[in-house]
Amino acid sequence: MTRLKQPSFSRPLIIIFVILMSACSQMPELQVTPESELIWDIRQQQLANIDEWEIHGRAVIMLEDKVYPLGINWVRRQEYSLIVIEASFGQGVIRIESNVSTNKNKQFKLTLADGKYHLGATPEALLYNLLGWSIPVSGLRSWIKGLPQPNVDSNYEIYGSGKLKSLRQNDWLINYLDYFSEQEQPLQLPKRLYLKHDNMGIKIAIERWAKLEASVELESIFPNFD
Repeated sequence: MTRLKQPSFSRPLIIIFVILMSACSQMPELQVTPESELIWDIRQQQLANIDEWEIHGRAVIMLEDKVYPLGINWVRRQEYSLIVIEASFGQGVIRIESNVSTNKNKQFKLTLADGKYHLGATPEALLYNLLGWSIPVSGLRSWIKGLPQPNVDSNYEIYGSGKLKSLRQNDWLINYLDYFSEQEQPLQLPKRLYLKHDNMGIKIAIERWAKLEASVELESIFPNFD
């Protein structure tokens, strides 16, 4: 995998950021019971119905002993998706948009900080081909909710509370370190995740989950780019 350019921020800042990302509340270790499995079955049905959200969070990409912090804003409305990545490694703001297109090679658009954009079949391929690194966007559509990606082989473990604890899918290992409390978020969606694949690790800390509240025209957020 191509190495990222060394970022311009200081080592103390990196250390502070990693400490903040690592300060996770640990899920209580309750024994998994038949009731846990029943709760998990119900939970999967509830999570599968979530297809609209607005997520604000932070992430850290760890690659070959280097650390690259970034901010993530993800707006999703059914089949439309916009991910804005605020990168701290000299590449500025990156936008990844989905597009309902009959052309499979134009179903995603990646816009770089200079305004230039590229179309492609998958967001992962666009990121890797243009930037030399990639995140599993397709899998995260389900994983970010605490749910395995449908119709893909997986192995998973749950907590005694009926929430997903760890998941192996598409050659990625996803550990769920913390969930929002019921008071913070009724469905207790994931709050902190750690993803691992080969020599890459990704820590994600979600600061806020929200549904799209404003009634807006899809074209204003997700313009057609055929």
